[in-house]
Amino acid sequence: SVSGYKTPAQQSFTANEASLTYNGEYQTSIVTVSVVTNQSTHTDVASASITAKGTTVRATLTTGKTVKVPYGESVKFTGAAVNGYTTPSAETYVGADASKTVTLTYSTTVVTVKMADNQTDYNDIANATASVAASGMTTVSVKNNGTAKVPTGATCTITWSAVSGYKTPDKQTFTTSGTSVSKTGTYQTEILTVNVTSDFDLPSSYMVTVSGIGSQTTASKVYKVPFGTSYTVSATAADGYKKVEDQTFTASQASRIVSVVYYEKPIELPSITGATDLSR
Repeated sequence: SVSGYKTPAQQSFTANEASLTYNGEYQTSIVTVSVVTNQSTHTDVASASITAKGTTVRATLTTGKTVKVPYGESVKFTGAAVNGYTTPSAETYVGADASKTVTLTYSTTVVTVKMADNQTDYNDIANATASVAASGMTTVSVKNNGTAKVPTGATCTITWSAVSGYKTPDKQTFTTSGTSVSKTGTYQTEILTVNVTSDFDLPSSYMVTVSGIGSQTTASKVYKVPFGTSYTVSATAADGYKKVEDQTFTASQASRIVSVVYYEKPIELPSITGATDLSR
């Protein structure tokens, strides 16, 4: 036998001639392994390990390499896992051609992650990140417009990092398909401006509190309140001023202005008893 070749069939002769010629043909298929992807470039799978296994054939190959398959022998070509790609189904070839190319195609979906917010005058989410996770890949952390290669057909989950003052985008879970997809997470905040005024002079000492968010002892202050957050604006009591009523809201708009007004109590003059009528 000759490795990689089908051994010629045995032939029997009867010695009844002066000479005989025996032609035995060894047959093999030169199989080339081609490893590609569903993307325009195939660099990620250039070193992918492909195992060829048959009755007599045992080989480990990479793209462009060849193996000899004896005619009639069935050989299975199996690709190893590659991070971020769907492993192709095994290909089986039965030796029958002088040459043959067996192609294994790895598939990935390039996920582009975008981040937005409901404001125009701030750049608070510049350093926000998102983690992209799925089976068959190492979890990837990306910033705005970052990309991750996710195995096609996998269940992918995008989780967004928290940003102070903003409602974090909901987690997104989806099944990847095609060569690429884009997903956007929108951060939302309400820009709250609290102005403190009086119908005369402001009290010499006071404090206004936005529950769970912050407080102020100044006439005006700006807060960022995550969407969906309920909050109460309250003010401390001040001598000589009426009680300031609490105001409660739920953050649901891009901006809001709340006025806190201290009204002076009216001066109560003492009543005069036993007064003389001077008109007489």
